[in-house]
Amino acid sequence: MRHGAATVFLAVLSAATALAAAPPGDKASPPAQAAAAGFHALVYVEDFARLDIGASEAGGNHAWWTGENRPQSGSFLHGYFEARLKFDMPTGAWPAFWLFSSKHMATANPRDWSEIDIVEGQGHTPGRLYFTLHWWEDTQRNHQNSRPDIRMPAAFDPTQFHKYGLLWVPGKVTWYVDDQAVLSAPTWPVNETDPVSIIISAQANGWSKPNNASFGEARSISVQVSSVKVWQ
Repeated sequence: MRHGAATVFLAVLSAATALAAAPPGDKASPPAQAAAAGFHALVYVEDFARLDIGASEAGGNHAWWTGENRPQSGSFLHGYFEARLKFDMPTGAWPAFWLFSSKHMATANPRDWSEIDIVEGQGHTPGRLYFTLHWWEDTQRNHQNSRPDIRMPAAFDPTQFHKYGLLWVPGKVTWYVDDQAVLSAPTWPVNETDPVSIIISAQANGWSKPNNASFGEARSISVQVSSVKVWQ
């Protein structure tokens, strides 16, 4: 099942306006889109001198997540979520910055749960990024927004630092790249009642066979993170 009609804003992501993310500024100041939605309070921040997440030599997944070191700060519902990161895109790479059901992380196989992928890449399609809203139902059925993949401008380079953000208000999510809206979609009821944790991961392989990684390719997968922030 595909969910509603997603709105694409790719026209505003021109080579002249949104191809290089500036270094983080005043931590206390929300992006304009967050402030316009009423999200002024910086409720979570991690600044890293360098956080380098790599897939394991065995081809497994490595990840950082909220609550890993500070369990009391792990769950969120609505707000503006932002990470400044860059990732390599060799064949087999599956970099991701995503929100995942805290309930699911704590309880094996709940009946249904929420997942919001703020940005994902697939190494075999380096010119495309993926922005996906999920409702997982009965542990088997995946409902998601239609056409979540976007072909980025030719000059866009994911191996350089960019800001990837998600504005989540009741009934709607909007994805941002370098503070420019690229896509929006309506939410499902489960998304509105299931608090989420933030995960940034470097995974090997993906959801299609063309992105399968060899042993050597898996070792080269990397995501570097400079900051993670949440305003509510």
